[in-house]
Amino acid sequence: KIIFALKNRESYVKKYLKNIKKDSMNYDLLILIENKKKIKIAKQKNIFQIQIKGKVKGMNSIFCNIYRFKNFIKNYKYVCFVEDDNFIFNKGLKACESFLNQNPTYVGCNGKSFLFEKSKNKAHLLNSYISPRFDHASVIERLKKYNQLMGLVYYSLIRVNIFLKICKKINQINDDNLSEIYFNYLFIIFGKLKNLNILYLARIYP
Repeated sequence: KIIFALKNRESYVKKYLKNIKKDSMNYDLLILIENKKKIKIAKQKNIFQIQIKGKVKGMNSIFCNIYRFKNFIKNYKYVCFVEDDNFIFNKGLKACESFLNQNPTYVGCNGKSFLFEKSKNKAHLLNSYISPRFDHASVIERLKKYNQLMGLVYYSLIRVNIFLKICKKINQINDDNLSEIYFNYLFIIFGKLKNLNILYLARIYP
């Protein structure tokens, strides 16, 4: 499996790398960077930095740049998109991978995810971050539920073929907000999404 850390804010990326080292990282990490110089980090065989032309700004340009490296990505079974101010817990990620291995009718899986607000040296819980599971067999029923709850589902662990299929479809959309909405809806349309009762993601805001 592979994870993307994006927006390439060096301090955030270094903090992310420090955290995953403590969390026994067992996945490959791809960092898309817009800077001319790569981020100075210790060399590791499972961390890749790819420089791109232009700025990584907004969801649309992010997904477009991801799709440009589809030949690299397609060699993996699962992919998890994560921005550099989020943190994916390895235990939750492994649980999601295990679930998808055993349940081929599901296209994605996530867990309990929370948004925190940073104030001085403390973090205060604001709310849950990813919407609940959407595992009804009917596409219509999944869309109905999503319209009621909304939320972000693209931070889930996703089957690579589905992820690239979605990126291809939104590749030509020029509106960042619209591409984000499209990704979430296409994800719900293409298949079922499981939400496990395990800590999966945390985000500190701002």
